[in-house]
Amino acid sequence: MDKVARSAAAAVADVPHGATLLFGGFGVVQGWPNSLLLALRDHGARDLTVVFNTPGVGPLSAQLLAEAGLVRKVIASFAAYPTRPTPIEEQIKAGKIELELVPQGTLAERVRPAAPASPPSERVRQLTEAPLRVVSNLREMELS
Repeated sequence: MDKVARSAAAAVADVPHGATLLFGGFGVVQGWPNSLLLALRDHGARDLTVVFNTPGVGPLSAQLLAEAGLVRKVIASFAAYPTRPTPIEEQIKAGKIELELVPQGTLAERVRPAAPASPPSERVRQLTEAPLRVVSNLREMELS
């Protein structure tokens, strides 16, 4: 499914509790979908599983969702930064967020079928039993 929403709030309005969200990018500043992160926080869906290479730092990254207490699990290649503690790292250490560390190549292969030109596949289902929602700016694709 490929659809464009009128607003960030409309794009995340049907994100259920327990959803799995895949964020693209690499590094500390990786082009997070800021308006969608803010809309997700305001929407309040809880027990989210977030999938990304790195969690980013600062107020407009996946840290925003962790600070709001919305994240249940992180699937990532890197989850902490040696020079700066983050809300995700602190919650992992406190046992509030489950962590699945995955080598970059393995993570890339597990999420590759979620690319817009690729049909859903068994690999995506292995990543999570829930439908996978790929979020990028105001573009969304759901794979079930």
